[in-house]
Amino acid sequence: MIQSNVVQIQDVDVWRRHGRFCILDAELTESRINYLFNLMRQFLVVDAEYDMSWGGVQYTALSPLFDIVPEGEQVPEYKIIVTELGGEIIHIHAERLYT
Repeated sequence: MIQSNVVQIQDVDVWRRHGRFCILDAELTESRINYLFNLMRQFLVVDAEYDMSWGGVQYTALSPLFDIVPEGEQVPEYKIIVTELGGEIIHIHAERLYT
């Protein structure tokens, strides 16, 4: 039996679930490539740019992990929290950063 890795989105409001997050340079290594693929499949990236102040790539994305952003509000920033077990991702959580 072939297991599908396709993510099915049931939430019709996902188009309003915008967020920004950063992946630091230390994570962007060849040895972490599988980790990054598994992490990034949770997001539909709509913009990405290198941010020298963070020391990594800042992404703007859509994700069911993010809160719904009311029309006219700025896209919030998130800290992505990943729980790993034996090098495998077992849970991903987006914690909104309030400023």
